[in-house]
Formats: sequence, structure tokens, C-alpha cells
Amino acid sequence: MMLVETTADQSVENEVRRQTIRFSHVDSAGIVFYPRYLELLADSFPEWIRSRPPFKLNLEFKKPIRLGEILEFHSRTNANLLTVHGKSGLHTSFIARLELLQSLELNPSLSIDEGFCRDMLIPDWMTGPNSHLHLSRYFELVSCIIEKWFAEVLEYPFHELHLRDGKSVPTVKLEAALVGLPRAGEVISMQLRVLCVGTKSVRLQTRLVQAGRVLAQTCQVLVFATNSDGELHSTAISAELMDRMTSQICEVDPP
Repeated sequence: MMLVETTADQSVENEVRRQTIRFSHVDSAGIVFYPRYLELLADSFPEWIRSRPPFKLNLEFKKPIRLGEILEFHSRTNANLLTVHGKSGLHTSFIARLELLQSLELNPSLSIDEGFCRDMLIPDWMTGPNSHLHLSRYFELVSCIIEKWFAEVLEYPFHELHLRDGKSVPTVKLEAALVGLPRAGEVISMQLRVLCVGTKSVRLQTRLVQAGRVLAQTCQVLVFATNSDGELHSTAISAELMDRMTSQICEVDPP
């Protein structure tokens, strides 16, 4: 279903597209893993999501989406801005905004001793026909550095958090800015810094850096939650974990 509106200086296009959530989309908690939202959006809006940087992307998650649910994408385009409301039934599950830019420059990388950092090689399977890293795969790298940080710095690996303690750390808000994406075979550095810590959440900044240049930067809020009766409920961060996270706080600029 598509509706096209025309104004004096630009066209605005409204459209609804639908997809069913498959097993490959969900994590161990049975909800959609946030990098998979980018795959779902790429399938529905390839002309936007597969655009070359620079662009900014904001994602706000309102309600978890589960295996088997039918997700409706209610989109609105206006010049260089795509806005998508993802709905499952009567509820808005997420809101995405993608803005294509003419130019964008991110702050130079800080030294690696000011945060958690790991070098990675971009494998072929993470890239597309043009050999550049897929956008959804970038967010898998973000998830990977967060998981490594939990295990190596917080000494709280995800298998203990998820399987032993029955908890999870879903992303509820994400703000990203990208000026470029690396190619297959290139070595990049993923950097992570803690921006702030609340009683139930933590705000992290991650950066993809190549040869001293910041190609992508993301700020996201993770909420600690328990999974009870198939529903997620926010829960307080333990005092020990709180101390470890607050000791990692860095003063950096958001994207």
C-alpha cells in the first residue's frame, strides 16, 4: 500500500510494508537482535539502507518483537530523510530515522588507553558485492566489542548473564553516524567507552577506526533486564558491577 503526497517544493511518500519475524532474526531471549533490524530495513528499503555513507541513523526501541510476529513498516520519506515506524499489532515496536548527508566529519580517534579497544580483520562474508562492510554487520561488530568488554573488563561474560542468571541487556536507543565502511581484508579497530551509568542502564560509545580515522560512531543505551513469563522487566545493576562500570567512564563527545 502506497500513498504519495506532493507539496510545493518536495514529494513525501508514505508506504506500508510487512515482514514475518523468522528464527534467524531472534536472539537467545527470543526477541529480534538489534543488528537484524538493519537487515529487515534493508530488505524493505534497499534504496535507503544500502546507500553509501555519509549518513546518520537513529533507532528507538519501544517494545520487543518476537519470533513469528508480523512486523509492519510504516514509512515516510521527505527529501533525504527516511522515517519508519515498526508496528506489531496496534503497538509501535521501534522508530528508525535515516538521514542521508552531503558531508560529515567525525572527531579524531582518542588514544586506545582511554577506552577498551580490539583490532579486527573484516572477512569476506561480512561484505557486499562492492566489498564494503554491510551496515548490519557493522552493528554486529559493535555487539561483538560490547560482549568482549563484558567478558574481559566487567568479568561478566554473556553466557553467565543470559544462561546462568536469566538476564539480558537489550538496546533501547541507538544513535549512529557513518562516514564510510571498510572493505574485506582490511584491519580496523573497534573502540568502546562508557559515557554514563544509571541504576538500571549504561550508555556506551563505540567507534570503528581505520588508520586513525573514525569511520563510524555509535552511542547506545543498554538496559539490564530479566526475562519472566516471556516478558522483559528492567532490573537494578548490582553494586559490584556498578563499581566496575563507573570506573570505566570516559569524557568523550557523542556523535
